[in-house]
Amino acid sequence: MALSGRVDERCSLDFLPDVFTDVRRFRVMVVVYDCSRECLTFMTDTPPSSLRVTRKLDAFIRLRGKPITVVSDMEPN
Repeated sequence: MALSGRVDERCSLDFLPDVFTDVRRFRVMVVVYDCSRECLTFMTDTPPSSLRVTRKLDAFIRLRGKPITVVSDMEPN
């Protein structure tokens, strides 16, 4: 897939897993514009609920506007 030339055209959404030293798991949700590599929003939680993710994305859209395309390579757990 070719990268976009406009900043607000395409962004990537991903969840990055990690583990605390006490073995508790957590995830970081990251949204990045593909053209500028600007981190638009991120969130950490153990694990993030779908309601919290939805609220975070809604707040992002109200603040920055809706991108034309959102790309994600998330795999099922």
